[in-house]
Amino acid sequence: MMDEVKLLLQYAFQTENAFTIAVSAPCSAGMEACFVNLVTPQDTVIVCRNGVFGARMIDNVNRIGAKVVVVDSA
Repeated sequence: MMDEVKLLLQYAFQTENAFTIAVSAPCSAGMEACFVNLVTPQDTVIVCRNGVFGARMIDNVNRIGAKVVVVDSA
């Protein structure tokens, strides 16, 4: 079943990457996975802080070692 899901995900995202996997996790895990795969320590990231998810993204950027620019909601 997992192999079939993997093949369908590869088709949906038009990739042949052998490490395509489904992750059963809350939304914040998906956002964190995106951050750690796209952001490098040399990057500057703008994060809008308007609640828990914004604070989590700031933590993620700091853990990666990138520079974070925080925009707080009014």
